[in-house]
Amino acid sequence: MNKLIGKIDKKVINLLNLDYKDEIPIYIGDDNIRHMKNRHLEDFNKYRKKY
Repeated sequence: MNKLIGKIDKKVINLLNLDYKDEIPIYIGDDNIRHMKNRHLEDFNKYRKKY
């Protein structure tokens, strides 16, 4: 299951001159979380509250 972890807001979209009119959602999937637990445990533990 994909989980919403953030958004790229209009300020960043404009700054990077991206071709989007609305905010862009950022998702993380279960496979990505598993990878972080297995390969980047210290970072995962630091940021895990966001998931």
